[in-house]
Amino acid sequence: MNNQNKQTMNGLPYTNTWQSILITLVINLIVTLILYLLNIINKSTFVTDAFFCGFISTLVSVAVAYPQMKRLRMSGALPSVVEEGHILQKLPRNPILLSLALGVLFALLMGVFAFLVRWFFEIEDITPLRFLVWKLVYATILSIKMTELVVLRLVQPDCSLPGEPKQIGTAIVRNPLPRKDTFSDLLRTITDDFGFNLLSGLIFGSTVVKGHTVTISPTTRDGIIIGGIVLGMILTLRMVYPVAKSIYAQQNAGVLPRMDKSTFLSKLPYRPGLFALILLVPVMLLSAGTLWCVLTFFGFTELSFFQFYIIRSIYVSLLLKVVILIAVRRYSQPSEGHQ
Repeated sequence: MNNQNKQTMNGLPYTNTWQSILITLVINLIVTLILYLLNIINKSTFVTDAFFCGFISTLVSVAVAYPQMKRLRMSGALPSVVEEGHILQKLPRNPILLSLALGVLFALLMGVFAFLVRWFFEIEDITPLRFLVWKLVYATILSIKMTELVVLRLVQPDCSLPGEPKQIGTAIVRNPLPRKDTFSDLLRTITDDFGFNLLSGLIFGSTVVKGHTVTISPTTRDGIIIGGIVLGMILTLRMVYPVAKSIYAQQNAGVLPRMDKSTFLSKLPYRPGLFALILLVPVMLLSAGTLWCVLTFFGFTELSFFQFYIIRSIYVSLLLKVVILIAVRRYSQPSEGHQ
């Protein structure tokens, strides 16, 4: 393992978020148990709990990240070059005040978010198990993003004090904040995806045209297996193959670092087309199985196009990360005939 990889693993706190995640999850487990014993898990709890979770998760993230950042700063291990945020620098530098400011902000955001989720998906039946899974999923994501945000705040130039050692670190601090082009890219993605699904619906029968009216049939639990298989085919064509092709090009251009040893992933085909073809069946089965489990677990018997679009988008974004990881690992290691 080279020095850069070691620094990536042992450097900034956002690469070691397990402490804040674990503490946050334990707190959420205890809260869920208390609410269950008090028999007050309902629609109102769904929102108010998110409010308090946003506040508590912020306190935990700051409490875990700040001491690590202070030690790194005193040893000169923080990055010498960081992305400056003028709005971010308006937040307090003091950890207690920072906790309170971000805590209030994210308490409000998470409360509104939970309310919109409950309203959008028309959630009425909230069982303790569904409530627990919901809490653990969003609390984990919130903990990770919150730690990234806290780290980004604490590496800003205004946090540097006289007499501190010069920072000579080379790690890159991840910026979790949305950029200016994020929303335009999101709108373009939604528009393109909507058009593609409308067209595919005409081919596979889920879109019905009657006169001047276009009707997109709802997604049902009974039909999600077939729908998931079709989605897997589409994702293989529109996502797996382009990702493999892009990383394949990076490898041929010498941009992708090479691994010293081969793993079982080196057995995957080298050509992007064959690479995608091999993953076709696994992606189809995974898509069908995952979507069926989600609809079944949360009690959704029927979803509108837009409701299913949100769930599918989350699934696709997670799958994309896995596909990129597999492709990078495949093309960064030697394989027979392609050294």
